[in-house]
Amino acid sequence: MRLLISEDKIVLMATHDPILALMGDRRIVIKNGGIFKVIETTEEERKILTTLEEMDKMFLAYRTKLRSGEIIEKIENVNL
Repeated sequence: MRLLISEDKIVLMATHDPILALMGDRRIVIKNGGIFKVIETTEEERKILTTLEEMDKMFLAYRTKLRSGEIIEKIENVNL
């Protein structure tokens, strides 16, 4: 998505993923089959996006460990 945006392409995407939603400049909120609200992404949200991306990496690492049969005994890397 970042590549498309950097090439001045219009990107329209439907998602429930907060990370993908915050990557855009604005979000269209759909309610009852129509446009309910258009929200401009704020600088504060962009800062939060960085933390969400780190959290997502951490969750992915734990999912990978569980899928490969590892035992999870403690949570690491929580200094976000």
